[in-house]
Amino acid sequence: MLRKRWQSWRVLPALFLCGCGGPMLDGDGALPTGESAQHALYAPHAPASGNVLDGTAYMGRVELGGAVQTRFTANPQYLSFGFSVRPGAQVRLEVTHLGSSPNLDTALFVYGPRHADGSYGGTVLAQDDDAGYGQLSQVDALALAQGGDYLAVVSSGTGAGKQFRLQLDCANGACAPVVDPALYRRCDLDVALPIKECVEGTVNEYGVSLADAYDSCTGPDDAHAFYREACNAGGNVPAWCEGGEAQFTLRMWPVCQDHFLHDYGL
Repeated sequence: MLRKRWQSWRVLPALFLCGCGGPMLDGDGALPTGESAQHALYAPHAPASGNVLDGTAYMGRVELGGAVQTRFTANPQYLSFGFSVRPGAQVRLEVTHLGSSPNLDTALFVYGPRHADGSYGGTVLAQDDDAGYGQLSQVDALALAQGGDYLAVVSSGTGAGKQFRLQLDCANGACAPVVDPALYRRCDLDVALPIKECVEGTVNEYGVSLADAYDSCTGPDDAHAFYREACNAGGNVPAWCEGGEAQFTLRMWPVCQDHFLHDYGL
């Protein structure tokens, strides 16, 4: 498959075994100089904005029934992950023994739901230190009366260089958010524009045909990448993102493919 030009223009959150990070507390993911490392086992200090997200490195979304894996790069550090549920959902979050480094000590916090302005506020809904395996963390059967987007924050005071795996499961069988099917009936601009940039950039850079460029930009791996790009911003994201990646792949992605097949006369 051709190397995709658009990927050099955008950097997606690194969810799998990545040492990269997003916005940090002081530029490297650590608390301001002078804070004790043990403070990483407590809730992040709410920044001046009042939005706890601004005091973490946002790593993207975790889907119900799925997991994400990454690593800490500083001591201490707060890494955050978004997830969406329907009203009345009960969820289980766990930093699992499988996929986490030995002797890792973590803490886990949940915030939300996200407000209309994109803020998750600064009130902790649930937190845990060592309820999981060893010194790992777990929040079991957390009841969320309101539907919407929530934020899970995993922290460690001494985890630099160590990896962890965060698992999200539904505890009552009714967690997936209900999304209006109409939202999937057109190719959203947050997906359509990157596809267009990828196709036309590939033609210009490599001199291939539109058909070849289209094929190189609209495969299964591209669907995954475009979903991550549109839905992992951390603040206000398109409403259809709440349905998760599987619904995007089944419903909107074929619409996007058909749109560009017609648009390019293929």
